[in-house]
Amino acid sequence: MAVLSITRCMIAVLSRSVTSAVVALSSSGWRGVAATMIDRRPRGSGAAQRAVAGFSLMELMIALVVAGILLTIALPSFQQAQRKGRRADAVDGLLSIQLAQERWRASHANFSTDPAELDIGGSPSGDNCRLTPQAYYELCLGEDPGGASLAVAYEVVATARGAQVGDTACATLRLRVTPTAPRGLRLPAECWP
Repeated sequence: MAVLSITRCMIAVLSRSVTSAVVALSSSGWRGVAATMIDRRPRGSGAAQRAVAGFSLMELMIALVVAGILLTIALPSFQQAQRKGRRADAVDGLLSIQLAQERWRASHANFSTDPAELDIGGSPSGDNCRLTPQAYYELCLGEDPGGASLAVAYEVVATARGAQVGDTACATLRLRVTPTAPRGLRLPAECWP
């Protein structure tokens, strides 16, 4: 509501209608701000002296510069928070595959590298790969890169896609289950909650 009111006010100011700007702010409960917007300082001298209502160009430019600085500071922080929140999609997918692998291994001799055998959700995106539910990551099942057999080890790799590609520090998350790390080695550690 406040953003809409400020937008109406800016449109009114740019169209040189201070009265409609004051009305836009007053109707939304910004009466104190609206009252200080009217500049009734006398301009000129003698017969040419008159009251002028509105903003000066300098006041408007200062407001735009302040808004630009605030946007420059706030936008990167907001985007970083978004990326960090989207990592939950990968973590959720990796942990659900780990649970599915444990269920599979309870009745089979080896871990699986086929997502269809594990009956996990997500749409297929290649050999042994699935997309996470929100499609920010692609999850791929594979053998342990250390060379251990599927009887005791596997690795799942989550690779960022789409809007999440900008998360360069955590573009690839790995969950590696080995005999020495049966609960899973989570890499990179700073990307996991």
